[in-house]
Amino acid sequence: MSNVQLFISAVLPTLAVLVGILLNNLRMNDLSAQFNNRINDVNNRINDLNKRIDELRAEMIGRIDGLRDTLRAEMAQMRAELRAEMAQMRSEMTQNHSEIMTRLNELESRVSQLERAA
Repeated sequence: MSNVQLFISAVLPTLAVLVGILLNNLRMNDLSAQFNNRINDVNNRINDLNKRIDELRAEMIGRIDGLRDTLRAEMAQMRAELRAEMAQMRSEMTQNHSEIMTRLNELESRVSQLERAA
């Protein structure tokens, strides 16, 4: 066997293995890049969802604040109306009390006159 044949028989398989390793390395780099792209896409989607959740949270807080302010205003109005109605009822009760006391005095004086006449 000549030196050339020996060189070819030793170098060709080694060269084939090295080419295979390079091809596998390239394929693994491609897969790694695809994997990284997919992870970045998922991260972007998660970030978008977080932004949307923050927007919804801010919107809900705004709505709740608005409802709270509306409720407070309505409650204040109802309190004012109730106070006005209570004041009117007190006035009517005082007036009725005065009328009743006047009539009771009249009845007492009539009963006293009847007792004296009898």
